[in-house]
Amino acid sequence: MRMLIILPLLFFVNSSQAGDLEEFEAYKQKEKAEFRAYTEKMQQEWKDYLADIKKNFGSTELTSDKKWVGYAKNNKSKVSLDYDKGVVTVEFVADEKNKAERIKEVKKLLQEQAKEVNPFSQEPMLTENIPLDKIKLDTVKPKGAGGQEGEKVYSLTIPLNEDRQENNEIQIAESVRDATEKYKVSYDLAMAIIKTESNFNIGAGSKKGALDIRDPAAFESNPWGLMQVVPQRSGRGGWKRAKKQDRMPTAEELLNPKLNLEIGVAYLAVLQDSYFNGVKDDKKREMLMISAYHESPEKVFGVFSAKGKKEEAVAAINKLTQEEVKDRLSGKKGANASGQYVAKVEKERSNYRVEEDEKIELENIAKKIVKKPELLATVNEWLGTPYRLGSNSRSAIDCSGFTMNVYSQTYKMKLPRTSDSQYKSYGGATVDSRERQEGDLIYFKTVNSGNPVSHVGVWLDGRHFAHASSSKGVIISDFNESPYWRNRYVGANRPLK
Repeated sequence: MRMLIILPLLFFVNSSQAGDLEEFEAYKQKEKAEFRAYTEKMQQEWKDYLADIKKNFGSTELTSDKKWVGYAKNNKSKVSLDYDKGVVTVEFVADEKNKAERIKEVKKLLQEQAKEVNPFSQEPMLTENIPLDKIKLDTVKPKGAGGQEGEKVYSLTIPLNEDRQENNEIQIAESVRDATEKYKVSYDLAMAIIKTESNFNIGAGSKKGALDIRDPAAFESNPWGLMQVVPQRSGRGGWKRAKKQDRMPTAEELLNPKLNLEIGVAYLAVLQDSYFNGVKDDKKREMLMISAYHESPEKVFGVFSAKGKKEEAVAAINKLTQEEVKDRLSGKKGANASGQYVAKVEKERSNYRVEEDEKIELENIAKKIVKKPELLATVNEWLGTPYRLGSNSRSAIDCSGFTMNVYSQTYKMKLPRTSDSQYKSYGGATVDSRERQEGDLIYFKTVNSGNPVSHVGVWLDGRHFAHASSSKGVIISDFNESPYWRNRYVGANRPLK
């Protein structure tokens, strides 16, 4: 009797499931068809867009890792910033009748793009490194034929601001220090990778050429953004470490410079703590991390293990010297891409820390120019100390912490804690630039914080000052040779009466 009851019930359930499956399959096919139609439409729009640009300018130039390119809506005007060459180029297509109209378009394009704010400096992202006063569009020259019949391409190329490199480094340094401290990764390693990957271009696209991010295959396997994060590899690994979610970041997320920075640094932490944690020597581990960031950890394991196994590779690495590991990564002293990349990043690291030989050189400079023995001893004692906002210790210090300690140790005088309060407490800019003396405080405005100043240092002689630089640490800088500091100088005052 039970069989008679159960069998019809089973038949009913199976029939219902079959109907649901058929309905679900039909839904999937419909969704697939709609998605395919959408993708084809997007791809065609992208092809038309590229074709229109090529028709107007004779070639297709798009944003890449070290270049930012923007077009007006009609694709007749464009602006490109080349961060490696250090130039900005303005171009437009016009005939004699509409030349004036095109000039207005380019100006409008600059104005529109300038509204986007650099999240690190709070300044207009596009224009903070462009000498706008030098862009006089009525002086543009014909470049050659292009566009419709009778049109020409007009072009104007001028140098970017001479302090752009130092500006970009200093603006981003604070956020890099935050991220590297959070994930326990070397600050100078992260800065050197950013310099090598994008040259601090916060609008960076793909290193392999600007790709249509609507193409999933192209998006997943190519690098994006400030740290040139590859979505499927470093993106996924970094996102999992940073956000505790196992997924790839989207294009929008990767082109957010602060988020890109965190994902990239988090991935360096994954390489350090998971893939190469068994490597005992810090120097060797960081060389491996650099190579793996450029290639992949699996490829690095393959260099040291025939089977590409982590355990075998790590055991072999621990038996080798630093130089032997370096030779292996470069293909036995060859010039392969991975070896060149490691060498380039290692070379750049010295720009973001004070090496021992540089410290000795700075000490010698101080010895020649500083008259007061107590000031000389204090400056030399702090040289090379890493920068950290809010810190006031031997392990890390910020700019106002440094000046506060200089005055405490040298002059037995207590200064207020912040650069802004030091500036205001001693009357603002009360010392003329021609009257500056050893021990005077000099002030700069480096970020748009709302305060009159954001950085402070100690004047040493007619051209040098000691300070805690956010990108490098406590150093001595030459005021006359550095356009960055000259351009942001606010004034000086004298706490000593």
